[in-house]
Amino acid sequence: MSCTREPIRMSGVLRGNKQSAKCMVSAVRVTLDGTRLFKDCRYSVEWLSEPLPKGDYKLSFCGMIIGMRLSKEGWSTIEGCADGVQSGLLANRSGH
Repeated sequence: MSCTREPIRMSGVLRGNKQSAKCMVSAVRVTLDGTRLFKDCRYSVEWLSEPLPKGDYKLSFCGMIIGMRLSKEGWSTIEGCADGVQSGLLANRSGH
């Protein structure tokens, strides 16, 4: 079975280090062709409402929470730190 990849953007909120900021997140949505199943991956923070210090944050968007880290290299996903209906599973578009 083949898959379709498409870039997506969504708004979110970063929380951590006793701070919070609204943000814009980009990701790649991989959809299993012929189904309504998909998984979002390759999360990236594109815009922040205010600067945040380096450290670990929880990124909330679309009913999900994933761990993100801001370092001198920029934003990265913290492996093994995801909650919500899509963590490690394909989600049905009707429930998103």
